[in-house]
Amino acid sequence: MDKSTASPSLAHMAMLYGPRTKQELLAALVPFRRLRNKYRRRFEEDNIVLTQDEAVEAYKLVAPLYAPHMTDDEAALQAVRQAITFPCFETGGFGFRGPVVEAILEGFERMIAEGSQTLHIRHHGEAEAREVDPWSRFVAYEALKHFVDEVLSDDRSRIRIIDEPPRALERAQAILAKLPVTRPRGRYDPRLTLRRNAYIVAMLAELGGCGLKVTSSKVTSLEGESLAGALAEAIDVSESVIAKVWKDTTLRSRQLYDALPPDQRIPESLIRDSRELYAPGVPCVQCGAVGKVPKYRAPGSGLSCLCTDCKPRRVDRE
Repeated sequence: MDKSTASPSLAHMAMLYGPRTKQELLAALVPFRRLRNKYRRRFEEDNIVLTQDEAVEAYKLVAPLYAPHMTDDEAALQAVRQAITFPCFETGGFGFRGPVVEAILEGFERMIAEGSQTLHIRHHGEAEAREVDPWSRFVAYEALKHFVDEVLSDDRSRIRIIDEPPRALERAQAILAKLPVTRPRGRYDPRLTLRRNAYIVAMLAELGGCGLKVTSSKVTSLEGESLAGALAEAIDVSESVIAKVWKDTTLRSRQLYDALPPDQRIPESLIRDSRELYAPGVPCVQCGAVGKVPKYRAPGSGLSCLCTDCKPRRVDRE
C-alpha cells in the first residue's frame, strides 16, 4: 500500500483515474486531501459548513485525474474487477472475493441444471437470489473466465482468494465448457461508464463529511449549493448526470441496507446525516458489501476498507 496517497495500489487507483504515474497521483491527491482534511476538521470542530465555491476549488485539484473514456478492453477488465475482485494490500494488485465467486458459480450451475436462459445470483446481504440483466450475466461469465485464467497462470503465488469456494476452479471450468454466454446485442455498453461513475461517487464521498449536502434538495431544478454542483463545475459534466449517478449508487446501497436484519441496521437519521457513520458507496475490500464500511476506514483514511462484519475488533487502531 502506498501510504503517501492512502490508496491500496496503482492498479486499484487506475480503476478511478485511468493509468497514472505515482507522480501524477501525488501531485493531485496530496493537496486535495490536505484541503479535505482541513474542511472536515473545521466542520466537526467549529460546525462551519463547506461552501460550493470551496468544493469547486478542491475538486479542481483532482479534475486532471478525471478520465472517463475507456477502450472496450479497459471497460471489460474494469467490469470484471468490480464484479469479482478486491484491491489487495499485500500484492499491490487484486485478490478474488470467494463469496462472490461462489454466488456466481451457484447461479450458473442452477441455470445449467434448469436449462434456463436466465441467471439468478444471490447478492451479499440478500436472502434470495434475484434475476440479473443480460449485461450483468455477461460480466459474471467474463468474471469466471478471468478467475480461471488467473488461477491457471504461471505465477499462482500472486493470486489471493478470500474464503475460496470448494472446487472453485473445476466448477468454473465446467460452466465455461457447457454454457457459452455471448455479449448482449445493441450498441450501448454500460461498462464504458464504470470509471466515470466510480470517480463521481468517490469524489462526492471524499467531501461528504464537510457539511455540504451531496445533491440539491430541489431535485427537479438542482438549484442551491451542493457537492454535485461543485463537481459538475470542476470536471465540466452535467450536474443532473452526477446527481443520477449518485442516486443510482445510493439506491443500490439502500437495497443492501433493507436486506439486513433490523438489529443490524443503523438509525435512519444517520443514513440521512452528512456526518453518518458509514462511508456511502464504499465497498468492503473483503466481502464487497456497500454501505457498511465505517467512515474512519474509508479511502484516504490510511486503513483498509473493511466493513463492520469483516473487521476484527483488535485492529480498530491499526
